[in-house]
Amino acid sequence: MNHRIALAATLLFTTLGLTGCTGAKPDEVCKHADELASKDGSSIDAKQCAFVWEMRYETLSVFEYKDKADCAMEASSLDTLNGC
Repeated sequence: MNHRIALAATLLFTTLGLTGCTGAKPDEVCKHADELASKDGSSIDAKQCAFVWEMRYETLSVFEYKDKADCAMEASSLDTLNGC
């Protein structure tokens, strides 16, 4: 029974990943944040950014993470991104 549940979960997450339903990966979000910081003439702590977004990726539900990642990727300023 547990193998069936694990298989079903694996198939679900694989399908979500292939269809783009999981949002941007943490490294993509941090790259975008770095680009926004460069526009402002500032910088971000890459290790801190990676840590925060990896934690969100691992601890939030797929849909909560996708909402936050989409918000971050659509941000046009660091202030907007920090609100995500």
